Amino acid sequence: MNRYAKGARLERLAAAGLREDGYAVMRSAGSKGPVDLIAYNERRVRFIQVKARGQVHPDDRAALRRLRVPSCASREVWERNRIGGWMVRRIGRRPRQHGGRP
Repeated sequence: MNRYAKGARLERLAAAGLREDGYAVMRSAGSKGPVDLIAYNERRVRFIQVKARGQVHPDDRAALRRLRVPSCASREVWERNRIGGWMVRRIGRRPRQHGGRP
């Protein structure tokens, strides 16, 4: 199985789990951007990058961190774990550095 097929399979697995939890899910097939899935329900929006275990590159986290999202949304990296579940990491914005003023 090539990398694209493996990634697409993982994205479909993640989307299926989100749908079971009541989310509507859009998949960005073939995307080279920071978001693979957008999942939403009446209370929450989730922008998700799906990765195989151990493959989260710092550039991927940085691209997701730079993504502008509404306050009701979260940026997340989902990594597949050894037992077939997901490790979900929320990616927040780093606080701005303010010079000179408190």
